[in-house]
Amino acid sequence: MLDQKGRDLGRLIGQSSEYQALKRANEALGEDHEAVKLLRRMEELRGTAQAMIDNGGNPTDDTGGSCSAVTTAIISSAMTIATTVISYIGDQTRR
Repeated sequence: MLDQKGRDLGRLIGQSSEYQALKRANEALGEDHEAVKLLRRMEELRGTAQAMIDNGGNPTDDTGGSCSAVTTAIISSAMTIATTVISYIGDQTRR
């Protein structure tokens, strides 16, 4: 019985407009090659900074500046994706 309730809940969530919007946002992100590249670069910078901290040091100004520049670019990409999702949601509500 619990398994069936779980499957039913999963199906209902999958059919919800919120989930569809999230799915579309994820697809839009995957299609935005520049955003994916920026996210990978941010992860590299995070790893570099963490390694510096783990070795008893502090991240360099260069690492911090790079993180700041990449963060700004990611925010710009996120705004584009958000616009796409908002448009998608608007299309769905008009149906």
